[in-house]
Amino acid sequence: MKKLVLVLGIISSAMFFGQSYIDSNGNLQRRPYQYRDPQQLSIGNLGNAASTLQSRYNSNIQRLQSEYNSIVKRINNFDISYDQKKEILTRLENYVNNNINNRSFDYSSDSITNSVIKYLYESVNKITHDVTD
Repeated sequence: MKKLVLVLGIISSAMFFGQSYIDSNGNLQRRPYQYRDPQQLSIGNLGNAASTLQSRYNSNIQRLQSEYNSIVKRINNFDISYDQKKEILTRLENYVNNNINNRSFDYSSDSITNSVIKYLYESVNKITHDVTD
């Protein structure tokens, strides 16, 4: 009895896991499942994505540098003493070196760059008020 169940189990599993089809003569044919070759990956888009991110990064770094230069120019045009201007610029430079340059921001993102610029302006306002008050 055990042998019969075992043989029937093997035959039914062979029928279950095999593919069946009817050929042109009308006969039922069986063959094992055939796997297709995997699709080829296209890496051309990765190069496009990398160049897009690099151009965004370059543009945002240039924008950040332009904003920083604009801030320095405005500070130099303030109607305050030379020593106060020098103190503001020194604190600003130290602040930028310690808080912005030492961190790794994703400058390819416009929103992160905008946040850094906003943070820079808030810091300049705080430094200016601390020095002039």
